[in-house]
Amino acid sequence: MIKSESTREINNYTSSESENTQLSTNVPIDPGVRREFVYGIQYLFNHTIGSHLLYKFERLQYAKLLKQHTGKRMSDIYGSIHLLRLFVKLRDMVSFVRVDDDSLPMLEALVAEFLH
Repeated sequence: MIKSESTREINNYTSSESENTQLSTNVPIDPGVRREFVYGIQYLFNHTIGSHLLYKFERLQYAKLLKQHTGKRMSDIYGSIHLLRLFVKLRDMVSFVRVDDDSLPMLEALVAEFLH
């Protein structure tokens, strides 16, 4: 079953990095950008969990969870293993949206920092 919800992992990152204004890769970062990154990861997780992040046998459980927990975000239910699956697929997902060249290094640094 599900052990640790993704929201907790994301909140841990936010609270541990809230004082740091520069990434470990020396990319200057505004705290608002870090909050936007966290919001985007949660949003993407909640909207792709059912269609991209679950194995076939997990989708039956997902359907039951949707019925049992109407109105609850899936990031409050599914855990860090599923969040890692999002990061594995993130590069492919980003390739389908318009991201300017200046933002890519910052995004890569934020992902690396989050996973560290």
